[in-house]
Amino acid sequence: MLKELNQQRRAKEFTDLKIIVEGKEFEVHQNVLASCSLYFKDLVKRSSGETRSGEMLELRMNDIGADVLELLLEFVYTGSLVIDSANARTLLEAANKFQFNTFCKVCVSFLEKQLTVGNCLGVLAMAEAMRCTELHNMAKAFALQNFPEVAGQEEILCVSKEDLVAYLSNDSLTTKAEELVYETAIKWIKQDPTARVQVRRDWWSMRFMVNTLTNQPP
Repeated sequence: MLKELNQQRRAKEFTDLKIIVEGKEFEVHQNVLASCSLYFKDLVKRSSGETRSGEMLELRMNDIGADVLELLLEFVYTGSLVIDSANARTLLEAANKFQFNTFCKVCVSFLEKQLTVGNCLGVLAMAEAMRCTELHNMAKAFALQNFPEVAGQEEILCVSKEDLVAYLSNDSLTTKAEELVYETAIKWIKQDPTARVQVRRDWWSMRFMVNTLTNQPP
């Protein structure tokens, strides 16, 4: 059935929704898209009374790239997906935003397998921003279990104050040397001392950092 629907899409047969992105037009079937995306299901419902019978609904979108939409539609109509380390995050963001739940699961599964000590904190922040619980929990556990290696990566110097505090103060943080926690906090501050000097006051409640932070020169 999907094969036939995809052939109809490519031949622009029985299509009733035109999506225009970056000047490129995509003609699709409302029912097919609505069955895979809660976002488009709601959109079709709200727009059904605005078009005449037999008239094609037209939608212009500015918050997604044409190449990303093309991959999403290919997945909807064929079940296949070209996903790699270069486009996985972008695809997940789009799938999450437009509520393609099955597509989200595929992206999450791929990203979980791609977790490394050099990207886990970035994936964690992204998953939290998108409220992607499964990926968030996986990235968090990975980062906590591999703290000594994560602490040596450039990525940790770029995380927000809130994320760093939450990470270093987590009871599940795996480290054999508490000094490494101190050193990581100081290294993070020294990355941008002017902007991050206020961090000392915010962290005074964290006992294991008090002495180190307060003894550092301004």
